[in-house]
Amino acid sequence: DSTMQVEEDVSFWDAGDTYDHGYILHGLENNEPFYLMVRAIDQAGNEDDNSVCLSVVPNDISVPTWPQVIGSLNTEGEAREIKSDPANQRIFLADKGGGLLIIDVSDPAEPALIEKVVASEAYGVDYDGTYVYCAYASGLMVVDPDGADGAEVVANVPFSNALDLCLNGNWAYVTNTGTSLLPVDITNPLNPVAHAAVGSGNYGFTLQAHNGYLYDATWDCAQVFDISNPAVPVFIRNFGVSTCHDLLAIGNTLYCAFWNDRKISVFDITNPAVDVPLLGNWVSDSGYNGSGIVMYKGYLYFGTEYWGIEVLDVTDPANIIQVGEMATNGPDGMDTDGIYIYSAEREDGLKIII
Repeated sequence: DSTMQVEEDVSFWDAGDTYDHGYILHGLENNEPFYLMVRAIDQAGNEDDNSVCLSVVPNDISVPTWPQVIGSLNTEGEAREIKSDPANQRIFLADKGGGLLIIDVSDPAEPALIEKVVASEAYGVDYDGTYVYCAYASGLMVVDPDGADGAEVVANVPFSNALDLCLNGNWAYVTNTGTSLLPVDITNPLNPVAHAAVGSGNYGFTLQAHNGYLYDATWDCAQVFDISNPAVPVFIRNFGVSTCHDLLAIGNTLYCAFWNDRKISVFDITNPAVDVPLLGNWVSDSGYNGSGIVMYKGYLYFGTEYWGIEVLDVTDPANIIQVGEMATNGPDGMDTDGIYIYSAEREDGLKIII
């Protein structure tokens, strides 16, 4: 078969011999049955009259050049942001019209809604291993997903038009659709304490705390704050262009997705107090707007609105290479448990990708 790749001198752990007839099949689809007819032939060319039929249903094939949707769940409203809980095989999804959703992903081909916590215009979500934190129209909501009678709201922090949040130790940072960044002490999650809000850019779409700094993707640009005093974030600088929609800090590198121009920018954050130099850009020729990003098995997966996901090799930020793509509605937020990508796709709800 032309889709098979011959592997030379294949060794088996229970024998010292090697064999030349090992094959890798390319192009298999997850959760689809495949059948192979196998017939033996020796080195003299003598072919066995007997045939053996082998079957397989792959469910964990991840090929960056050919990402696949293996499961989906339509949600009530617009799926906006998502957080994985691998230990319990579930995800938490902030749905603008449906509230905070708890979804069972133990069978990734058939994700199932477990519970819904009503919250108007839920946009952001994070999880500390015990409590779920949700940014919604009225502020920050703290939820115990494992309450005795089901998911239970245990605290609320008022904050008008909350948009996103991130957790960092005993602190939560919350943005809104205006120009405010709110630090909240969550040492006691049942009694969170809000401190004075500080100014930020318009529409803080995504927050991430990393190595003593807070990065904020705002409509105006990307921003960085010093949070060495967690109660009082100190603005350091703006960087990048306008319409920053998502960001991801890994090591000394920051990846930013920009809504306009469908662009990815990579920055050096070795010392953000001094500078955040640009390392490279990549612009998509598909879709409309740059929305979500996630790093998965060494590749950057970049979602564009109303198109899908493009897979990027970002080993050299000055020479980013697209290696694969997949059409979906377009992610607004993505997360991964290291096995699957969970994508919140607005009107299309949840998609599970491998």
